[in-house]
Amino acid sequence: MPGKHKPTKAPASRTHSKRFATFPDAALARQRLECEELALAFGAKFLECVRMRPPVQPAIENLQVRRAGGIALVECLVYVSVLFVVLGVAYSAFDRFQDSSRDLKRNTTDIARALQAGERWRADVRAATGPVRLADANNGQFLRIPHTNGEVLYEFSQGSVWRQAGATAPRTKVLPQVKMSRMQADQRQQVKSLRWELELPSRRQVARVRPLFTFQAVVNPQRGQ
Repeated sequence: MPGKHKPTKAPASRTHSKRFATFPDAALARQRLECEELALAFGAKFLECVRMRPPVQPAIENLQVRRAGGIALVECLVYVSVLFVVLGVAYSAFDRFQDSSRDLKRNTTDIARALQAGERWRADVRAATGPVRLADANNGQFLRIPHTNGEVLYEFSQGSVWRQAGATAPRTKVLPQVKMSRMQADQRQQVKSLRWELELPSRRQVARVRPLFTFQAVVNPQRGQ
């Protein structure tokens, strides 16, 4: 119709590659390209208005990318810190477990040795063929038990309990590392018995339970008078 303005079509004289090369950011270049095509169709004043607008969208995208990278770095540091704390606690628990295991093994060994020595002492006292004699010395205590094959001697000296079966037999160490050893007569109405109180050294400076042992042996009333 005459007198009616028809929009002119945007000329495609320049290619997209040349227009993209003008701007370093592809998204901004694409936006400017679309604005220029609209400006060629609707007028130069539209182009001036578009050029006056600041490129807000690329800055926001770059800020979001940087913020995401910062959050990832902080999370990584937090994870590493938590991992080190967990490893420290686990190592401390494992070290305490190793110490407790070693202490338990040493304690069981000491208890087994003390029980074996106590049972041998009880067997020697029950097999006595005569009166049992106790004697105290400056360095310890002696117990003489007469047997059919000779005299069995128990001696506590130098922190150990020694046993000698016979005058010519060698003296053997029955129980080493003894803190205290005390043998004494324990008279009960019609029964004569001996009591041996024994204490081993503690492995720790502050011990919850003292390693104390008490052995009781009854002397044969027909032989040990």
